[in-house]
Amino acid sequence: MADVRESVQFKALVTKANAVLLTRGLEIEPIALVDVVAHMVDAIAEQTGLDPEEAVHLVPSDTVAEAIARASDEQAEGAGNVHARASRPR
Repeated sequence: MADVRESVQFKALVTKANAVLLTRGLEIEPIALVDVVAHMVDAIAEQTGLDPEEAVHLVPSDTVAEAIARASDEQAEGAGNVHARASRPR
């Protein structure tokens, strides 16, 4: 089975999530974004019993962006443990 990260749908989801983050004024390291998307796709695949190639269609880009935005909010409880913080462009 091919790695879902190499699929067109996965790359499109990463690109869309990045665009949503940029509209919110947030930047994230590309590898961190790929890892977050992969984690969300794997979690959905596991919960639904689908293959990751099918589950990638169930993960909305705005949900990915919202999860990253919440994790990077320094005022949120536990956010001090986030290693890859989203940064605001200067």
